[in-house]
Amino acid sequence: MTSDLFGVGLSGLRAARVQLEVSSSNVANANTPGYTRRSALLISDAATGGGYVQYSGITSGSAGVRIDGIERGYDQFLTQDVRITGGRAANTDARAQWLGEIEGALGGREAGISGAIAQFVDGIERLSAAPTSTPLRGEVLAAADNLAAAFRETANRMENIEDGIEGTLEASVGTVNAKLEQLQEINRQLARTQEGTASGAALLDRRDAALDELSQEVPIHIEFLSKGRVLVRMSDESGPELVGETSVSALALGDPGGDGLPTLQFNANFAPQDAPIPTGGRIGGLYSALASTLSAKENLDNFAVQTADLVNGQHAAGVDLNGDPGSAIFGTTTGNPVTGAADIIMALTDPEQIASAAALLEDGVTPTPPNQEDNRNLLAMSALVDAPLTAGIARQRGDASTAFSAARDRANIANVAAVDADTTRANMTGVSLDEEAANLIRYQQSYEAAARIIATARDTFDTLLRIR
Repeated sequence: MTSDLFGVGLSGLRAARVQLEVSSSNVANANTPGYTRRSALLISDAATGGGYVQYSGITSGSAGVRIDGIERGYDQFLTQDVRITGGRAANTDARAQWLGEIEGALGGREAGISGAIAQFVDGIERLSAAPTSTPLRGEVLAAADNLAAAFRETANRMENIEDGIEGTLEASVGTVNAKLEQLQEINRQLARTQEGTASGAALLDRRDAALDELSQEVPIHIEFLSKGRVLVRMSDESGPELVGETSVSALALGDPGGDGLPTLQFNANFAPQDAPIPTGGRIGGLYSALASTLSAKENLDNFAVQTADLVNGQHAAGVDLNGDPGSAIFGTTTGNPVTGAADIIMALTDPEQIASAAALLEDGVTPTPPNQEDNRNLLAMSALVDAPLTAGIARQRGDASTAFSAARDRANIANVAAVDADTTRANMTGVSLDEEAANLIRYQQSYEAAARIIATARDTFDTLLRIR
C-alpha cells in the first residue's frame, strides 16, 4: 500500500509541476503576439497507483495521474473569422489608399487642372475686352502654359501612383512567398514533433500566425493533415496549390495582359502558369486599385486630347494680329498632335499669334485685316471651351471622389469587423492573467498536497518498520 501512495504522490507532484510550468508560460507570454493559451491535459492512471489487492480480492482502487498532453486554446471557427475579416480589411484598405491618391492627383475645384482651366478661360475673357493688348495676350499664353503643365503634372502623379501600386504588389507577392516557405518548414517540423508537447504547441502557434498573415495578402483555403500540418490553396478548394505536402508553389508577377494589368503566376520557380487574379486580400485590393488607376490615366489622356482639339480647332477658325490663321496653341515637343496628358505643351510662343479675330468681317465675305479690335473668335473660343472643359474635369474629379468615399466607407466597416473578430478570438484563446493567477494558487496547492501524500507514505512505511 505504501508503494501505491508513493506512486500516486509522485505522479501528483509531476502533474502539478507541469501545470505550474504551463501556467507560468501563459503568464510570461500574455503579451506575446500569436501566443495561444495552453493547458495541461490530465488523465487518471491506474498503473501508477498499482491497484493494491486486498484479501477480499477487491483492489484498493488507488490511481495516480499522468499528463496526456499540452492543449492549445484554439477555436477553428473564430480563427477562420479572423482570417476572413482580416483579408477583407487588407483588401479594402489597399483599394481606399490608392483611390485617395487618385483623387488627390486630380486636384480640388480651385487647384490642378480645374484651376488651370478656370485661369485659361478667364484670360481669354479678359483679352476679349481688349483684343490687341500685348500684356493680356501674354497672360493668355501664360495661362495656356500653366494648363499644359497641370496636365503633365497630373499625368506624372498618375504614373507615380501606378508605379507605387506595382511596387506594393511586388512586395505583397514577396510576403506571400516568404509565408509559403515558412509554412513548408513548419510542416516539416510538425511531422517530426510529438503531438501534445510544448514544442508542438509552439509550432502550431507559428503555423496559425503565418496563416493569419498569409490570409491578409491573398484569400486561402486550408486543408489540415495529421499532426497539424496544412495544405494551402489560393482562393478556394479548386484554386492553385501553394503549399503541398512536400513542395511550395511560389507566386510571381508576369507581363501585362490585354487589360494592362500584370498577370499573376504560380509555380514561378519551375513551370510558371497564369493564376486567376484574386478578388480578396491585399493583392486583390491592389489589382482593383491598379485597374482604377489605368482607367483614370486613360480618361485623363482622352481629356487632354479633347482640350487640345477644342482649343486648337476654334483657334484655327480665327486670324491673329498679322492676319494669319490661328496656329495650334497646344501641341507636343515633336510637333505631332496631342496624344495624352504627359506630352501636351503650349506650342504657341508669340502673343501676336493669338487669333482673337474672326477670319471674315461681319459681312461674311471680306477677310479680316490685321490689327483689328475684333474679339469674335475669342468669344467663340470662350463659349466653346468653358462649359465642356469645366464639366469634363469636374466629372473626373467627381467620379474619383465618389469612388474614394465609397472605398473609405467599406474600409472603415471592414476594419471594425476585423478588430471585433480579433478581439473575440483573443478573449477566447488568449491569456487571462486573473485566471492564471488563480490557477497558479490551485496548482501550488495540488503540489503541496501531493508532497503531503509522499510524506504520509514515508511515515506509514517507517511505522511498519518499527512493528516487531
